Amino acid sequence: MNTMEYMGYVAKIEYDPEMKLFCGTVINAVPNTFYGASVDELEKEFACTMEEYFKFCDEKGVEPKKPQKEMSNMVAGSKAQS
Repeated sequence: MNTMEYMGYVAKIEYDPEMKLFCGTVINAVPNTFYGASVDELEKEFACTMEEYFKFCDEKGVEPKKPQKEMSNMVAGSKAQS
């Protein structure tokens, strides 16, 4: 599984051939989706998506959902085996 990490949040990365874009979905917290045409763009969009989520939570006066450590550890373990 291809993944990216931002501040402990992990996103699964796939390619969408219809859109001709990479698609990332946060898998260890609130499921947010983001897109990018390159790795650099995808990393930038992941950070932007999470920062928007943090801002939304702050505006609503709620604590952002913390990343699930088990999922982060499981992803790290699968990367080590690759």
